[in-house]
Amino acid sequence: LQMMNDEQVRESARYLAARVMDAAGSDVRRQVERLYLATLARFPTETEQELARKSLSAMTTQWKSHYEAQPPAEPVVFK
Repeated sequence: LQMMNDEQVRESARYLAARVMDAAGSDVRRQVERLYLATLARFPTETEQELARKSLSAMTTQWKSHYEAQPPAEPVVFK
């Protein structure tokens, strides 16, 4: 729980995600490969590749559903 809520951990995760997206673009298969290379110094097996893509797809669907149900509040402008 501490790691999930720690700002430094979230910042590191955002940085890693940006590195992967910069290197792989929107190709999910390449994103998974780049993530494995960056974190484990190896390519994923076919089973790992498939599980990662399914997990990413499920998380994307869940995030979109959550975002549509609870869009972020508009920023408040103080006068």
